[in-house]
Order: sequence, then structure tokens, then C-alpha cells
Amino acid sequence: MDIRRLEHFVAAADAGSLSLASRYQYISQSALTRQIQLLEREFDVALFERNTRGVVLTEAGELLRERARSLLTQIGDLKREVNELDREPSGTLRMGMPPSVREAMGVSLITRYRNAYSRVHIEVTEGLSYNLAKALTDGTLDCAIFVGDDASGLPIVMHNLRTEPVVAVSHVDAGLRMDRPVDLEWVVRQPLVVARSNRKSLGLDRECALRGLVLNVVMDIQALHLGLELVQTGMISLVVPYSAAAAALSAGKVSAAPVETLLTTWVMGWPAENAPNLATRKLIEMIKLEAQHWPDLAPATS
Repeated sequence: MDIRRLEHFVAAADAGSLSLASRYQYISQSALTRQIQLLEREFDVALFERNTRGVVLTEAGELLRERARSLLTQIGDLKREVNELDREPSGTLRMGMPPSVREAMGVSLITRYRNAYSRVHIEVTEGLSYNLAKALTDGTLDCAIFVGDDASGLPIVMHNLRTEPVVAVSHVDAGLRMDRPVDLEWVVRQPLVVARSNRKSLGLDRECALRGLVLNVVMDIQALHLGLELVQTGMISLVVPYSAAAAALSAGKVSAAPVETLLTTWVMGWPAENAPNLATRKLIEMIKLEAQHWPDLAPATS
């Protein structure tokens, strides 16, 4: 199949006029008509119906335009990727990560990337998982790591990185252990600090509604460090993905336990409408490798 012929066909279908399409494609109208005729002969089906105002796609033509657009996009991406194989990434890369991910691998990821691709200018946005997913759809980020549930229904391509427990975090004297999960009834009895968006993405609101329980949220904050510092005073408890508490738990500053039935999946994503450029693809590859070294679950304490 002639790719250029498909390009002419899509141009004519979008323009609804052979004369307009011929101008867009920089060929004569007769040459464009001939290309479409050859395409119709190849498929043995009429692709257009002619009328006084131009051309209208037949049902077969509508199907071909849809598939041809996808094929032409893939071919364009392939050409660009092949052309970039021997090039060093450059330009600006806008990436996003929530505090939990920054705790787990932010420094090592950025350090490795900068050492490998010094010509790339990196702009890092740290924020709530839900806000990062939205930023991908409005074009302000090229790539981000976030909780998969926060991107439900959004036009984002996602790659799963890790599924881990949601944990309750309390003062070290509370004696929580990673080998002894707590149930949701225990969680709702605690004075909690938790960001409103996290209650949804971590499944807390959903599970509480199913069981007729009500969370005792005494504070709604978005700063992870502040939440962990408040936990250490013994004033409140915190519910977060394991990665968010791993460093403080390892340092013996807090105690933590998995919340029964609650899991969260970290993903990396990029806009579905725009194929990642070379700098972004290199970052995606590096994130996949870096995610393999996220903190393992804490061993049981005696």
C-alpha cells in the first residue's frame, strides 16, 4: 500500500473537496483524483460520493480514514524514533512526581538522568497525584508518576510501576507493625491528617461508604513532610502509600501497618495525544529501571 496515497486520501476526506485537498498536498487536482481512484481500485470499493459541494465519505471511506490516520501517526512516530536513535536528547523536559515518589527515588532518578543527558533542561513539579495527572492532559507536563486511580477516564497512556499497600502511620510508641495489618475500623477511630484527594485515590472514602464508617479527619494538608512531623508528635495518624512513609519508618521515627484490603498502584504516564519526544522516552526508560529499586516492605519488628 502506498503511504503517500493514504495521505492524499485523508487530506481529501478532511477537506471535503478535491480541489482544496490538492492545494494542501501541493499536487494537481487530476493527480489527486488519480491517486484516490487507484486506492478505490486497490480496495475494490467506493470511498467517496460526489455532490455539488465536493465529496462525502462512504461508510467504507469513514472506516479507512479512521484506520489510515492511526497508521500514518504510527509511521510518523517510527520515522522520528529511527531518526533520533543516534541523537543525544536536548531541550526542556517537564516531569512531575508526588512527595511519596520523591522520597522513594526522586534524587537518584534526577541525578542519573542529569549525568546521562546533560543537554536536557529538567523542570520538576512536585504535587498531589491527581493534580499531576490533570497537568498531563492540559499540556503543562511531559511525563509524571502518580497513583493510577487518579487518572481514571483521562486521555493518558500509563505504565504500571508498582503496587504497594496503603499504610496507617502513627507515633513510634503506637507499636504498629508491617506484619500486622489494621482494619478500617481501627483507622476511623484515629484522629487523621489526610489530603482530601488522597482519600479518594487511596480508596478510603469508597471503603468507608461501603461499610457505613466515617473517617475522623481533623486536618486536611497536602505537605507530606508536615504530616509525618505531626505524626511524630503523637497528635494524629496518617494514611499514605507505603513509599511515603518508608524513609521515616526505616529511621525509626514512626510506626506503620498495612490497612487491610487497601492497595495503591503507582504508574508513570504521558499524554495520549502526543507521542513522547526523545528526552521523555529516555526518562521513561530510566523510571522503569529506577522503580525496581523502590524501598521494599519493612521487615517485621520484634
